[in-house]
Amino acid sequence: MAPKGKTNKDKDKDKKKGETKKKPTMKDILAKKKGAGGKKKKWSKTKTKEKLNNSVFWTKSAWDKVNKDIAAKEAYLSPSVLSEKLKINVSLARAAIQQLIADEKIMAHNNDPHSKWSVYVKTEKFTKEVEARPVEATKEKKQKGKK
Repeated sequence: MAPKGKTNKDKDKDKKKGETKKKPTMKDILAKKKGAGGKKKKWSKTKTKEKLNNSVFWTKSAWDKVNKDIAAKEAYLSPSVLSEKLKINVSLARAAIQQLIADEKIMAHNNDPHSKWSVYVKTEKFTKEVEARPVEATKEKKQKGKK
C-alpha cells in the first residue's frame, strides 16, 4: 500500500513553488532598486525657449510704427501680432488696439468682439485714408524732383 500523505520530495517541491508565488514586499522592491545602482533616473533634457525681451513702455518710434506701418499694412490685427512685430508687451498691444478702436482705425472682425480671441480688421474709413496717402506721397516726390 502507498503511504498516505506527501513524501519529503513532494513537500520540498511545494515549498519551492510557494516561494516563487510569494508577492514581493516593499523591502524587496527597495533592495532591488538599491542593488541596481541606486541612482536617480536622468530625465531627457527638453529644449528651453528663449525668454523674450519685450519692452514694457511706449516709445515714440514704436507708436508711430503702429499708426503708420502695422495698422495700415496688416490685414488682421491681434495683440500677439503687435507684440511680435514691435517687440512690446502684450498688455501694451491690447492698449494700442483699444486706442486704434477709439480712433476708428480698426474694428472687431465681423463686428463681433470676443473677450478671449480678439481679431481686428481695418475700418472702411481708414482703408480709404491709407489708399489716398500713397497718391499724395508720389505727387510730393515728383514736385521735389522738378525743383
